[in-house]
Amino acid sequence: MANPDPTIQSDFAVVALLDALGTKGLLSRSAPDGLLKTWQTLLAVLEGLCNEVEASKATEACTFLAFSDTILITVIPISETDQPECLTLMHDLLQRFIWHAFVNGVYFRGAFSTGRFIQSAFRVIGESLEEAAECYEQANWMGVMATPSANHLIEQMALDGWSMQKSFVKQDVPLRSNKRYDTWAVNWPKYADDEAETENSSGKSKLLRSFRAYSGAISPSVADKYANTLAFAHKVWQAPSSDSQS
Repeated sequence: MANPDPTIQSDFAVVALLDALGTKGLLSRSAPDGLLKTWQTLLAVLEGLCNEVEASKATEACTFLAFSDTILITVIPISETDQPECLTLMHDLLQRFIWHAFVNGVYFRGAFSTGRFIQSAFRVIGESLEEAAECYEQANWMGVMATPSANHLIEQMALDGWSMQKSFVKQDVPLRSNKRYDTWAVNWPKYADDEAETENSSGKSKLLRSFRAYSGAISPSVADKYANTLAFAHKVWQAPSSDSQS
């Protein structure tokens, strides 16, 4: 639901922080009301996805806040044993939402984390938010990566027998510092290909069409983001379906 109760507090939450890249450039190439309509459509899609997650027996709440070009999404489990399920629910939500945004010319970069979370009418605080906020702007691509806390939970889930390869992608994420961060990432390319297949197309074709339609002139300062995004997608699309995460 988009309008949560005035105060939400949890010792554990899965939190995703997303930043829409290039909105200033997109605004300069389109009418403000057109961009606003696209943004409102995306938020309506996100609300529907949150409602689906909240309907899960593992989930106490799934909420989101949107401010400027940033979106905060939170999934709170009912109990400690529901934490792994809520992490996979967050992945599936992000996978679908990211791709829907991409094909509509809104390119998100973000991070998801786990930990304590408190949200009131005036403040949002907690270790999970702080970690996501520290990490999400460092990535030099379009996509969503796991922070250290989320990475640790994914690794623990793998040890406990969860098949993480069906959801997340193991990836050396390129950073703006020219370093790389070995972590897990949301597998939006897999969903993109599956969704495009229903239209007799491919994820690659739809992504390239989106870049051509919405990106305009790409300066050298941001060209790496596009190249790194395509490299990640190609890795997934070219991998054997049974082992696309290795």
